[in-house]
Amino acid sequence: MVTVAGAWLSDESAPVSDILLDLVEMSKGIQHPVKGIFLRHFLNLTVRVSSALDRVSVDTAVAFVLANFVEMSKLWVKLSAVRPRNSHEQRMLT
Repeated sequence: MVTVAGAWLSDESAPVSDILLDLVEMSKGIQHPVKGIFLRHFLNLTVRVSSALDRVSVDTAVAFVLANFVEMSKLWVKLSAVRPRNSHEQRMLT
């Protein structure tokens, strides 16, 4: 869906702010940390390549970037919290 939205964002008549809001909300559905971080990185690249942020207000562009960054940060924390310890760390604790 991100790829299709990126193609649609390239169209001059596309409702860019609505599409960006939908993409951020849709991306919240990915619960796996690694997949979610990858998807949000891909979303950032797709939006940047389509030059969609140039056609919206500064407030909308900043809100999109910050919302995406906040969600990526949450996933990064979730990823680091569930990281399994390696055998060396386990031996040092016992």
